[in-house]
Amino acid sequence: MPRNSGLERFNYLVKSYFDVSFNLVEVKGENIPLLVDRNGGYGWTGNDLLTDYNSQSLRRLEFVPWPEQDKPRLCLLGPQENTLSDYLDDKIIVAVPSKYSNLSRNFLTAFNTGIYFWRVKLRNKFA
Repeated sequence: MPRNSGLERFNYLVKSYFDVSFNLVEVKGENIPLLVDRNGGYGWTGNDLLTDYNSQSLRRLEFVPWPEQDKPRLCLLGPQENTLSDYLDDKIIVAVPSKYSNLSRNFLTAFNTGIYFWRVKLRNKFA
């Protein structure tokens, strides 16, 4: 079960899908597909995180609609004074969270086939 603040508050919903008792393991939501893929069992995580994991061996057993009216969305951020087309011919850097690396790679590749990707690890603290 996710311990991320965005998903954690809905963990109570998973209990309604099982008639038997079970053990719960709380990990980051983005790590759940990998944990289930390697160790078996069931996982409860965001559909976006499962999609981004991109595994042929996992499948979504049940789609649970987001229980609030305001649903989370991914967005592409940039300077207010520019548009995306201003950058299509230039060398630019786009920062993406590692938990959405596959989704962002697919999205950005649609704009330009000459995009290069590299991983930069940052601390979880802001200066």
